[in-house]
Amino acid sequence: AGAAGGAGFALAALGAQLRGGAALVCDLVGLDEALAGAALVITGEGRLDAQTAAGKAPAEVAARAARVGVPCVAICGSVSGGTDLFTATIALDKLGPDPERRVRALLRRAAARAVEKRP
Repeated sequence: AGAAGGAGFALAALGAQLRGGAALVCDLVGLDEALAGAALVITGEGRLDAQTAAGKAPAEVAARAARVGVPCVAICGSVSGGTDLFTATIALDKLGPDPERRVRALLRRAAARAVEKRP
């Protein structure tokens, strides 16, 4: 139901279609078409954990990439499970101290690692 307090279910009763937000956004941005020519997908999340697989965008991106054989690397603030969805995961908190203060540098380093980890 989300923040609308059940409005989605009421709209479904009137004929609207219920869809997950992550799938809808992936469709709207044309992710499937972009994956057709991709060699690697990099996605991210603040904290990758068991909840990631429960409909969050990184899981949807990884699933779509897997369907077409494109490796998917997740760059996250921290990782505590849910890694089986991805080809590789990179946790910014493992790349050095004070990740919050060094986000830009750590993201560059993580992106370079993602390319290195590509199969």
